Amino acid sequence: MPRPRLHDVDAMLDAAEHLVGSGGPAALTLRSLAHDTGAPVGTLTHAFGSRDALVARLWLRAASAFLDRQTARVDTVSTADNRGEAAVVRAALEPLALLAERPDTAAVLLGYRREDLLGPDVPAALAAELRALDQRFVALLVRLAQALWGRGDRAAVEAVTVCVVDLPTGLLRRHLRTGAGVPAETATHLRAAVRGVLALGAPPTRKGTTRAHSRP
Repeated sequence: MPRPRLHDVDAMLDAAEHLVGSGGPAALTLRSLAHDTGAPVGTLTHAFGSRDALVARLWLRAASAFLDRQTARVDTVSTADNRGEAAVVRAALEPLALLAERPDTAAVLLGYRREDLLGPDVPAALAAELRALDQRFVALLVRLAQALWGRGDRAAVEAVTVCVVDLPTGLLRRHLRTGAGVPAETATHLRAAVRGVLALGAPPTRKGTTRAHSRP
């Protein structure tokens, strides 16, 4: 990987993403990033503040970009005239597309639970950005639930979450952890699993408000 200019924060984050993608979260330290980029540790500390802040910035960049592309994919499907199922399937398949195009980004977002990746000392400003991103994601889930069943309550949103978060993550995380290639039939299996959940119909309502979801 070519060494980035010292002031190029995005290039530093690219290098950090590659460290996580190739060696897991433990491979990413300020010292290892300094080695890979040629930037002094002091420069990285000035740019990011701490390892926890660095990882939070890395996760935020990856998750924001992915949510943008996932939302754009949903936008290509008209949710009128019972097209909600097609929109949910598109959203569920987007992690597979991300893995094919940007495997290091996919490893950051899908290979590990967020709470296992982020440390306990995320700066308050970055924590606020994480909460704002969660709310954006909830808005997409509510939109999909409303397209399917005309409602965006907690039970409906959690059923959509099974389709667009739990199933894709469950299918892909094992392959990401082991480094094994994703079988060609994975997309077919994922479509069938999502459609199977949706074939159950709208879940019964229950008390409680929609809680904030985050990517695992």
